[in-house]
Amino acid sequence: MLNDIIFLFLFLLVGLIAGTGAGLLGIGGGIIYIPSLLFLLPLIGIHEDKLVLTAITTSLFTAMFSSGTAFYNHLKLNNVEVKKALLFVTGSLITSAVLPIFVVKMNPFFSKLILFVVLIAAFVKIYSAKNEDFNSKYLLNDFYLILFGLFVGALSAMSGIGGGLVVVPSLTIFFGLKFKNAIGTSTMVVFITLISSSLSYWLVSSGANGNFGLINLFAALPMIVGAVIGSIYGTKMGQRFSYSTIKGVFSLILLVAIIKILVVL
Repeated sequence: MLNDIIFLFLFLLVGLIAGTGAGLLGIGGGIIYIPSLLFLLPLIGIHEDKLVLTAITTSLFTAMFSSGTAFYNHLKLNNVEVKKALLFVTGSLITSAVLPIFVVKMNPFFSKLILFVVLIAAFVKIYSAKNEDFNSKYLLNDFYLILFGLFVGALSAMSGIGGGLVVVPSLTIFFGLKFKNAIGTSTMVVFITLISSSLSYWLVSSGANGNFGLINLFAALPMIVGAVIGSIYGTKMGQRFSYSTIKGVFSLILLVAIIKILVVL
């Protein structure tokens, strides 16, 4: 009984941290959920052969709630460019819905390599930017958002993260959004993408593993509570912090993700 309470508290804390990141930075929180779940799930009895997919599906399901709450709050603050988000989602819905069917058969090396290159470029561009207006020389037509969305949807399905680490810098560098607007718009893209990939994983796995498939509700429910609370405060923090502070935090998260990918390549 005591162990259950301790684990519930730990999952709640993980959700709180990830939710804060969702509201503050426009990410789904998978960069927090995935390593935390990979560490904690075996301690509550999840077998090694189901560990990775259980972590991915539980992360996607939980992040859906944190990004949804963050999206709602950013929408009230007029931080969301709805047209751009819908074009982005047009692409991400396709790959996030289809890839879970094949993800266990795919070699993740190439997706990791592409993500590594994208994150390196994003880190250099964002870290070196002097202000919120990136003045990019590489602005693209909005319809290219669909192609970016295809990659983000694939990333979400294959890794368990919402794709905000790619969405935010893409919107700023290639489509001219200011940083805070990119964060708000990212929450909408991530939220809808996560609904698609979570539903797809649920449909694929529910028959063999019960009503909720590979989603571990003992971990997911307290994380959802923490994530919703954290995303509310994260959004408020984003309005109070300066551009340089948010840029510094986002750059640090990018750097952690780059190092993590480099280690496992």
